[in-house]
Amino acid sequence: MEEFEGGFLQSSQKHEYTGVKTLRCLSNKQINSISTDDSSSVPIVDRFEVSNVQVCGYVTSFKKISTGFIFEVDDTTGKIECAFWTNGSFEELSADQIKEGALLKLTGSIKIFASKKTLNVSTICTVDGNALTYHLTSCLYQHLFFTNKLERKDERRPSIGFSKIQNDILEVYKNNQDSEGLDIEVVVAMLRDKYSESDIRNTVEGLLSNCHLYSVDGTCYKTTI
Repeated sequence: MEEFEGGFLQSSQKHEYTGVKTLRCLSNKQINSISTDDSSSVPIVDRFEVSNVQVCGYVTSFKKISTGFIFEVDDTTGKIECAFWTNGSFEELSADQIKEGALLKLTGSIKIFASKKTLNVSTICTVDGNALTYHLTSCLYQHLFFTNKLERKDERRPSIGFSKIQNDILEVYKNNQDSEGLDIEVVVAMLRDKYSESDIRNTVEGLLSNCHLYSVDGTCYKTTI
């Protein structure tokens, strides 16, 4: 593997774990604490493989390179280097959000080279301080969940704090999504006997805004946990 301007060129394929694609909310401290395993290029967190991650933090420094941007974000638990490649007009517009002091929510994959962890960013979203608080809380919750430190009396019990329509929509996603997510049109079709189409679409938008769902491609979404 070659390193260039903070990014990577992978020269050989490592063995990949063949698990379900996931999205984990991770703190920078968790990412920096990941131990490397030469038998696989898939990071392991809390004994589970992690294919995609979401981080949130303040941009502390950045530099433009010929293929995109290299920047650091700090989420109060530590810093991590991020790489964002501007391969088209959409990425170039998204890159305008990378400014020193900006608070960003980032989705991407972790790359490890010589024990150094870098986040290869796929999506960027400017957020406020509430999103950082929510993100760090989600990191703690998911850590407790994956390390079996949460009491789970009934995993099908409606989630506390969600309305009935929110619970029904989340259940549809959890039970039917695959690695490509689930198209909102399928959700509308499955729930149209219980709710109006506008109520379903508005609720999905709310779940997206509050990070309970995320976009995989277009109108295909997945649950965050």
